[in-house]
Amino acid sequence: MDRRATAESIVDSDKHYWHRYIETYRAAFAVLGDVRRVIEFGVLHGASVRWLSTCFPRAEIIGADLLPQQPDW
Repeated sequence: MDRRATAESIVDSDKHYWHRYIETYRAAFAVLGDVRRVIEFGVLHGASVRWLSTCFPRAEIIGADLLPQQPDW
């Protein structure tokens, strides 16, 4: 995982500024191997989806949210 790319794309995510989950995610992701599909629940503005795409560049990223589709997704 490229820490520079992830740091730049995650700072706008609620996973970073509200929940502080990033280090926990990084530790969990480190043991996953070749991930092909990721489902993200709670897209909000899409920052975490963009971050996940840098963590798993070969994976299909699927985002789900209660909000209707937003222009910045």
